Amino acid sequence: MREVRVLEVITTPMRRDGLTLAPLRLAGRMARVRCDFAASFVADDGIRDAVEAAGGKLFVAPSRLRRPVRYVRFLARLIRENGYAIVHAHGNSCTLAIDLLAAKLGGARVRIAHSHNSACRYRLLHRLLRPLFDHLYTHAMACGTEAGRWLFPNRPFEIVRNPVDSHAFAFDPAARESVRAELGLGGEMAFGCVAGFVPAKNHAFLLDAFARVLKRRPDCRLVLVGDGPLRAEAEAQAESLGIAGRVRFTGVRGDVPRLLQGMDAMLLPSQFEGFPLVALEWQCAGLPAWLSSAVTRDCALTEGVRFLPLEPDRWADAIVQAKPIDRAAASAAGIRAVKEAGYDLEDAARSLEARYLELADGGTHM
Repeated sequence: MREVRVLEVITTPMRRDGLTLAPLRLAGRMARVRCDFAASFVADDGIRDAVEAAGGKLFVAPSRLRRPVRYVRFLARLIRENGYAIVHAHGNSCTLAIDLLAAKLGGARVRIAHSHNSACRYRLLHRLLRPLFDHLYTHAMACGTEAGRWLFPNRPFEIVRNPVDSHAFAFDPAARESVRAELGLGGEMAFGCVAGFVPAKNHAFLLDAFARVLKRRPDCRLVLVGDGPLRAEAEAQAESLGIAGRVRFTGVRGDVPRLLQGMDAMLLPSQFEGFPLVALEWQCAGLPAWLSSAVTRDCALTEGVRFLPLEPDRWADAIVQAKPIDRAAASAAGIRAVKEAGYDLEDAARSLEARYLELADGGTHM
């Protein structure tokens, strides 16, 4: 049985976020496709082990933005020497032209640009590289409708759903008691957020809104899961607001499915998003979730998801009014909805594997 080899290029720091975890989880579930990974920066020590567990290799390249010429040469040589016919580049903007150029120079016939967000940080560079980007990709993919419209305006694209291992998040009463004891939550309402501490995730807004909540409802706790360059700033903000004793910073956790069992609701006030994988996970765990209105509606598969404008008082009002729900029933409904919508990991992996095999055999050009 012929094996197809694909190079997955991750253009952001590889950490436990959706852009890294979605292709990594899919790679581990494909029998006839082997995926290797390349990135400039690996922010999580466990990522290399995860890549190898998925059957691939991890290549660390020179800095993509500080040393673009060296980066392109490295990537082109890697592609040429390993004979990758398919290069699948994951990113947020037309700076993907850098990776696609390396793929073309390396001889990759299929060059996939995959959009994971609906905005980017480098807007000027994004506009300047647009003509080159449009010329270099052969196939367009996106994690959701908004992400696709952002990177491929007025052009066709395929949606490749961010997958979730739905049953891993099923509600577990015993795990709930264990987590709440570990975090010292008692009978308090616990609100969580699982996100890297980067500008787009908007932790500063969340802390401001939560400070307003505590003035009206002091029996609440906020649990922030993740790490990143803005974590120290967020911790300092919690101190200055006088709420540090009500906010728990857990850092990166390898047991997020278990940790979610101890929460009562989840919050994601992102300034922009492509398709937040965590929103699916929260629904599978039976957790109500409040997301910013900047987040795509595609991720709302159950009635437990609400969208709010980025106004602190609106968020404070919603949090104050939150009440416990029947988590077991909500979790069962969430898992069912994820499966029916095609976001279950096994189904998504089979679909992407079939697409890779088709492309390797000279399938549809977009």
